[in-house]
Amino acid sequence: MLNSGVLGLVIGLVLVYFLLSLLCSGISELVEAFLRRRAKFLEGGIVDLLGHHLKAQLYDHPLLETLYPQTGVPTTEDNP
Repeated sequence: MLNSGVLGLVIGLVLVYFLLSLLCSGISELVEAFLRRRAKFLEGGIVDLLGHHLKAQLYDHPLLETLYPQTGVPTTEDNP
């Protein structure tokens, strides 16, 4: 039915492309972790979608205020 050489070639190519994609994703994640650009891009995307005024309203929401390390994380002094 199928020639085993063709099947082996297809399996080999799929495996090579899969390993190459894993390698590229890993390198990309390392670069992003090293440069710490992800947060800047996310904030820029939020500003592009909502504008500055709605961004401020979004960040002032009580559920999102807990994400701010300056104000939202309780310290040991706050806990009895």
